[in-house]
Amino acid sequence: MASLESFKQQLAARGLSGTIAIGRQMRRASTTGQRALDRPGFAEFCADLGINLTPAQREELFALFDQEPTDGTVDL
Repeated sequence: MASLESFKQQLAARGLSGTIAIGRQMRRASTTGQRALDRPGFAEFCADLGINLTPAQREELFALFDQEPTDGTVDL
């Protein structure tokens, strides 16, 4: 999956290679206060870190990370 590899490479280039560091940044971007990112929060997370993804790539990753598709959030 090209989007996932690009995401990982861009995170690593910014010093976020571990799950703890990534989770910390995701929690900061959470707008729900429930340790979860909705679609706008995930887009903000990517933008804040300067991760260059197309909207289609972001949606692909969101769908991959969303463990429970019925709630529309990525749980941290």
